[in-house]
Amino acid sequence: MTHTFAIPGMTCSGCERTVTRVLSGIDGVTGVTTALQPSRVEITMSRHIETETLNAELAKVAKGKYVLLQDGVRNSFRSEEHTSHDSSTCAVAE
Repeated sequence: MTHTFAIPGMTCSGCERTVTRVLSGIDGVTGVTTALQPSRVEITMSRHIETETLNAELAKVAKGKYVLLQDGVRNSFRSEEHTSHDSSTCAVAE
């Protein structure tokens, strides 16, 4: 199964690498495709993985910068809102 999410915190190629690395490392995720314009991620899974689980893993590396949004609505996972590009956070991909 494949799910597509908006991910407004992903603003550069470093962000893309980080998001791909983190999501690909989750048990049950079989594929990750990202796009910057519009900022989206497509996640292919061998079994359903809750959005909250995916967001919790992303929060471990970027302190809530990356939050998966489905249907334009933030799911029950809450994090600090990040609207600007922070190159120090993107360094986690390097």
